[in-house]
Amino acid sequence: MKIDWGTVVVGLAILVVYGRMALIRGRKRRLERQALLEQKREAKKQKNRPHTPVAQPQPGIKITYEVVSWWLVGGGLLVTLAGIAMRYSALFPPAVQPYWWVVTAAGILLFAFSFR
Repeated sequence: MKIDWGTVVVGLAILVVYGRMALIRGRKRRLERQALLEQKREAKKQKNRPHTPVAQPQPGIKITYEVVSWWLVGGGLLVTLAGIAMRYSALFPPAVQPYWWVVTAAGILLFAFSFR
């Protein structure tokens, strides 16, 4: 497989998606830990008052990503697929086929920013 600049740009766009997902996940975990710590501090301050149990995190699978818009997810997927079709299909004019990577990277980045 020949690696050209288009492939490198698409690879970097994919790395941006994974980096963004990792940042979102880390931020949500940090906020959960801070909220739990704040509850413990409040419980410690109120020792003389009746004890209220501190909410413990539930074990199991947590969904840490929230979809901003399903239309953005679908649009990102369609734009990415259109870019891939530009590269491997003869349906597009030869003048725009070398720029497949612009459309593909734009679709991937659109997909990346459809989550929070």
